[in-house]
Amino acid sequence: MFRIDIDKDLSGWRPEAGKTDKYGNEIEDRVYNQKDFDRELVLEKRTALVAGRIADFMRKTDPYGKTIVFCEDIDHAERMRQYLVNALPEYAQRSKRYVMRITGGFRGREGRVGQLYHA
Repeated sequence: MFRIDIDKDLSGWRPEAGKTDKYGNEIEDRVYNQKDFDRELVLEKRTALVAGRIADFMRKTDPYGKTIVFCEDIDHAERMRQYLVNALPEYAQRSKRYVMRITGGFRGREGRVGQLYHA
């Protein structure tokens, strides 16, 4: 088991004044930290970086070994699944079941509260 902490996890992230997300919503001006990521704020480059590090680890060890990635909610699990497919195309193209999302939530009851920003 290993944990991935990147610069935004350790120091936080604050949007520039007036920054909007990919849907045009203005992102609240405050410092976001690890408790906010993938709950209130989605940093897509962060998700891609984490998926890339997982892919590197898998390539160095056993790319067909069972691997579990813990996510915040069902939406985060689906985003991470897609980023892992993109990060491991040489394996994912061989089988659509190479990267699967397995969750234990109830549809519509994922526990997300408030506005979710996608930066």
